[in-house]
Formats: sequence, C-alpha cells, structure tokens
Amino acid sequence: MTIKLDYILARLPPVPDYFTERHMEIVRSLASVLLRDGTFDEAVWLQVQRYAVHRLKWDDINFDLETDDGEDEKGFGSPKVQRLAYLDKVLTPLERELFFTPASRKEGLGSEQASFMSLLTGAEKATSAPVDPVGAVTPFRPRRRPVGG
Repeated sequence: MTIKLDYILARLPPVPDYFTERHMEIVRSLASVLLRDGTFDEAVWLQVQRYAVHRLKWDDINFDLETDDGEDEKGFGSPKVQRLAYLDKVLTPLERELFFTPASRKEGLGSEQASFMSLLTGAEKATSAPVDPVGAVTPFRPRRRPVGG
C-alpha cells in the first residue's frame, strides 16, 4: 500500500515548502484512507493539504491544553480555547467534504460523522504486531475534544 501511495503522491503537484514531516504524516494517513475508499484524486489533493495544515495546528493546541497545568488557561475566553474553536469550524467542513461518499450526501447526512471512523479506531487496537517504521503510514485518527476544555 505504501509503495502505491508513494507512487501516487509523487505524481501529484508538490506540497508547499513549509510542510514538515508532521504535515506529511497527516497527508499520508489521510491519503491512504481516501485511496482505500476510492475517493482520492487530484480534485481533493488541495483539500488534503489544507486539512493537514489546520489539523497540525489543532493537534498542537489540543496537546498544549491537555498538558497545561494553569486553570486560567482553560477557560472559554482563553486564546488557546478560542483558537481551537476556530480550527474546529475550519476542520469540520473539510472532514465532511473529504469523508462523505456521494451516497451519504444524497441521503442528507451532512452533520453526522462518517461510518468508517469506528472501523479505523478498532483497526488501530487490533494490530499488535510490530510494524516496520520505514515507509509505514500512521492510521488516520479522528479529532477529539480536549479533556479539560
């Protein structure tokens, strides 16, 4: 799968210069899910890149909020929580566009989460065998709310 994924990613337009390895990890995991579902093509490539940028910021802020000891930083008016709420508003429509199939859009499931998310989280726990880290793709993980926020 990773050979096919690397082959496809090499033929798409290049990612921006500021993309780090963490950005590419998100891109690879998201692209592997979309490729498996048969919905990955050039039309969604820019959306995948946009999602990676915002998702990395969301992960960083969420991690900061979970590890922060100060109670005053976790209030609704704190800048980190406000930024996290903004990123939620940006990421939710992107997830909806990327993960919903045409059939589910036709049925009007615009506000619900895609059904494959539970399969992915179950698949992460089921694989207990050691994985070769070279060329391995991290499974896509859905966002979750901060514990104390």
